[in-house]
Amino acid sequence: MIKIDFEDPKKAIISLLEKHPEGLMITTIAKEVGMNRLTAAKYIHELMGAGRIVQRKLGRVRLCYLKTKKMRNGGFYVWEN
Repeated sequence: MIKIDFEDPKKAIISLLEKHPEGLMITTIAKEVGMNRLTAAKYIHELMGAGRIVQRKLGRVRLCYLKTKKMRNGGFYVWEN
């Protein structure tokens, strides 16, 4: 579990997702940052509205990712935040 900064829980969620580019479920995010699932969902939806996080539905679960963009640079794909 990461130490959560209650002054800025959104920053804690972003920090966690930076460490998990494969994406995380809301319940996992809530558990890792030490907050209630509904509270985590509220902050995740705020971050989605701000364009910082995207969700992808895979079967019955929704995974959260940091929003990235793909650029072409000399034949290589470079991922940036």
